Amino acid sequence: MSAPEPSCRIPNVLNINSYVMRRLAAAGLLCAAVATATAQPAKQGQQIAAQGTSQGVAACISCHGAKGEGLGAFPRLAGTDQVYLLAQLDAFAAGSRKNPIMQPIAQNLSSIERQAVALYFSQLPAPFVASDPAQPSRSDTGA
Repeated sequence: MSAPEPSCRIPNVLNINSYVMRRLAAAGLLCAAVATATAQPAKQGQQIAAQGTSQGVAACISCHGAKGEGLGAFPRLAGTDQVYLLAQLDAFAAGSRKNPIMQPIAQNLSSIERQAVALYFSQLPAPFVASDPAQPSRSDTGA
């Protein structure tokens, strides 16, 4: 059996290259779409954190610090897991987690706004603290 002529292989290589390039372009578009889809909610979360809402929700930074670092009795939010933050906000909104400050705030945020705030704070870098016993875990349901 003889090897195929080189001219027979060239179109196949070109077809493979074209196929790969189309797939890479599609993957690039998908990555750009995901980045854009994530950026919008994070921007909305940043706005709520810094300015509150027109429905009277106070800015998160008023109690939790300008960078979500936590102030006094108010816990750090920066760098905290998004799933955890959203679960806590949803629990405050539903009334299953009681707190006279956070319940009305969470109840006046829509589900999308709660998701945006959780996403925003989860993307902030956690401040370096040599010993941070207040670091919440997913199993922490709080008081």
